[in-house]
Amino acid sequence: MSDLSQRSLSSGGPRSQFTHRDLRCLGNYSPHSPLRVIALVDYDAFYAQCEAVRLNLDATQPLVVQQWNAIIALNYAARGFGFSRGASVEDVKRLCPNIVLQHVATWREGESSWAYRPDAADPAMMKRDKAALDPYRIQSRKSLKIITNHLPPAPLQRIEKASVDEVFLDLSKQVHAILLERYPQLAIENDLASLLPLPQQDIVLDWEAVHLVDFPADNLDPHHFDWDDIALNIGAQIIRELRREIFNSLHYTCSAGIAHNKALAKLGAGYKKSNQQTVIRGRAVGSFLSTYKMTSIRGLAGIFGARAEKAFGSSSITDLLAISQEHMVATLGRGDGLHFLDENLEAAADEATPAWPCLSIGLALHGLSEAHQARIRTRRVYQKKHITASCSHDMPDNFATDGYLCPTCAKIIAPANVLEHLDWHVALDLQAQL
Repeated sequence: MSDLSQRSLSSGGPRSQFTHRDLRCLGNYSPHSPLRVIALVDYDAFYAQCEAVRLNLDATQPLVVQQWNAIIALNYAARGFGFSRGASVEDVKRLCPNIVLQHVATWREGESSWAYRPDAADPAMMKRDKAALDPYRIQSRKSLKIITNHLPPAPLQRIEKASVDEVFLDLSKQVHAILLERYPQLAIENDLASLLPLPQQDIVLDWEAVHLVDFPADNLDPHHFDWDDIALNIGAQIIRELRREIFNSLHYTCSAGIAHNKALAKLGAGYKKSNQQTVIRGRAVGSFLSTYKMTSIRGLAGIFGARAEKAFGSSSITDLLAISQEHMVATLGRGDGLHFLDENLEAAADEATPAWPCLSIGLALHGLSEAHQARIRTRRVYQKKHITASCSHDMPDNFATDGYLCPTCAKIIAPANVLEHLDWHVALDLQAQL
């Protein structure tokens, strides 16, 4: 063991705020472990990057992806010219004369394959052709294969493809293994409830090429760190190397967020773009979320967000966190009240075996009993077995990229939203039973 690792544990000195139970839960992918490490890898302007790489263009060349007479994607070099997605081709040409306009590939009647066609934007062809997003799906599958091959094999690997350009990674078990390898004293479990030794505070954590969200101004000791910080630091190193491999293999840049849950990882990935990664440490969560409205946070928008804003007269996370759990539950009901509150959630006494992909932030992280968690998992398995893939004649072998038919409400749900949509139905059922 290195000198750094040997000095990183104090045998009889100050103790960590985390227990051996927290550490064990980390190794079991428990959503209740405060040491949990979740990352979101988010490709930067993915459609535009795919076209720029295919055309061998420099990243400084403004480029947009065109579908018929509208823009569906633009690279970062094209931003700042006064247009965005949905703009017309005419406006884009006027605002940025040297722009590269690349039309998406199309399917054409009578031909057996999609292709990039110079006449795709011809009005006569627009009436007959069908847009083909297959090139982006192919690149997405290639990138997912790189991610799968880069990470250790199961059970140290858990991946959720959230969309064509977003991938969630639960790094908890891999980080747990690295922690025990670097600091074998952590493996000694005399009492699961006992506190871990505090890491030595004179070591330096390497946050190379990482944006760290600042601690709040009233933090008494910003240089103090604990095992949750070390866990996120290890996760940041894993993601940094992964992003480097993706770029070396496919020439795509991506941003990433690393945090203790999916909602924060999602916000972190979009916090500093492009080609950067953001780490949100536990003590920085409050100050970080204070800059957001609730409706911008994964799992807290939609019907629930509108209802909470109407009930409390604010969508500010800072304002809503100041509301007591009793008042929140009394106003919104037990189901929706606990949907928001996670501050008082303790680590489970026994290791959880959570379903993956994780339940939405409102279900996986917020106060439901183990019995209710089990019922959610059972109901989800039932629902997923009865999902009918919506047919897409241009991708008959890959229905999952186009959407799912919800067996409960018969709506077509985008792949990125299907799990949360099913969770919403489950939450309604549970609320009625509480």
